[in-house]
Amino acid sequence: MRSGALARISAAWGVLRGRPQRRSAFKAADVNRTVLDWVTGDSAIDDDLRFNLARLRSRARDLERNSPVARHFLRMVAVNVVGPNGVRCRPQIRQADDTLDREANRFVLDAWTDWSRAATIGGRVTFNSFSRQVIRGVARDGEAFVRLWRGFDNRFGFALEYIDPMLVDESYNKPPDQSGNEVRLGIEVDEFGRPLAYHVWDSPQRLIGSSSRNRLRIPADQMLHIYDPEQANQSRGVSWMVAVMQPMKMLDGYREAEVVAARLGAAKMGFFQRKEGLDTSTLSPDERGNLEMEANPGTFLVLPDGYEVSAWTPDHPSSAYASFVKDKMREIATGLGVSYNSLASDLEGVNYSSMRSGLLIERDLWRTYQNWWIDSVLTPVYREWIAATSLRSITSGGAEGVAVGGVDIYAPPRWSPRGWPWVDPLKDVQATKEAIEAGLGSRHQALAEQGLDYEETLEELAVEDELAAEYGVDVEVNTGPVSTVTDGGSASADDEGSPAPNGNVKKSINNANHRRRF
Repeated sequence: MRSGALARISAAWGVLRGRPQRRSAFKAADVNRTVLDWVTGDSAIDDDLRFNLARLRSRARDLERNSPVARHFLRMVAVNVVGPNGVRCRPQIRQADDTLDREANRFVLDAWTDWSRAATIGGRVTFNSFSRQVIRGVARDGEAFVRLWRGFDNRFGFALEYIDPMLVDESYNKPPDQSGNEVRLGIEVDEFGRPLAYHVWDSPQRLIGSSSRNRLRIPADQMLHIYDPEQANQSRGVSWMVAVMQPMKMLDGYREAEVVAARLGAAKMGFFQRKEGLDTSTLSPDERGNLEMEANPGTFLVLPDGYEVSAWTPDHPSSAYASFVKDKMREIATGLGVSYNSLASDLEGVNYSSMRSGLLIERDLWRTYQNWWIDSVLTPVYREWIAATSLRSITSGGAEGVAVGGVDIYAPPRWSPRGWPWVDPLKDVQATKEAIEAGLGSRHQALAEQGLDYEETLEELAVEDELAAEYGVDVEVNTGPVSTVTDGGSASADDEGSPAPNGNVKKSINNANHRRRF
């Protein structure tokens, strides 16, 4: 036993025997009778996970099935990180002169979109749906495993498979061998901790009801282990709900008990009581036993002689029910890093300022997860897809291959995750407009905050203008005075067409009020 543990036990024993203890320099490290139930340890994170990971995972899955709070949080994760339409991909292939190769980018984007319609080995799940399933699994289980199938039997030669984390056996551990390789929680690593392979059961034993299953060794370059480690040398992920799983379960139990008690109270039940001095010798055998009465609305029944009814009306839910539930929901929301109003779907008493403040803090968390998702999943999958897919007909230079005419198709794309609409559109649009005019922001940034892409917006506006011109419809918007510029300065609209003092002709522009100003 380590000396630290011996010191804690000795100090606790001294407290129990009444011996005075030297006060710690940190109050949080004091050992006294008020913290005797605060039992801690100094074990490594992987040691803790070895004995607790399976239980944490099973409890998190139970909460997903039965707790409305947990289920709603997992939906929030999927909707806010991946989004309803997924994270949009914009290839950034450039030519030798560093300009974007629009033809190559359009071809790659069309191919990526086509592959995304059936990205899994089963061919029935889109990449967006698969992404929401994976990120939901990461939030629930703390991790997800995605196998990369290169050379798969489909049109693109590439597919994905979601492997249940329960198949990567955390109880499988082996000490380092002569080469320095060891197995930690089902993951084979080298002497530096780099993954070499994943040891995966070929089937879940509890489902097939048999012990005949085999452990497969899948090389690390065929697997994406998706998790967000919180400590150094952490080999497996922990559920994002770990700190609030017990409060969630207790709150669900409390709510159930209150609902049952309220239902009993609404039933207006009661007991039959014998009056004092009642002669039971004249009663029939049925009347001597338990008496039962079935009450129907709008009816009155005659009680047996010598009995009276004593009503039982439990007072539930109590007056403190709402405030108690709200306090526990705030605790759970804090542990999950989301706003109480979003988690509880409670908009009572909120105003513009409080709602905006809560959403801004929450959205910072979602943006953090979005960036992590792009770096950990989307970019690696995209690069593997590029490498495994036979991309033909990229016409830059007229040749085929990975580098076509000096074009690097491995150039990382620009990802556009989902954004969120403004809380008060009028105020936020005005603030954004003033920031752009003052040079404190850009249109690209303003659109990205809403999950829109600047180039896509320009393309859509151009298409709109062409379509309007084809039908002879004027879609120009002019909401202010027309300003004019000259080669040497500016002037008002009244002077349009007249010569300036320097002899230059003034030209009218209306791009501040015209939609093409985008």
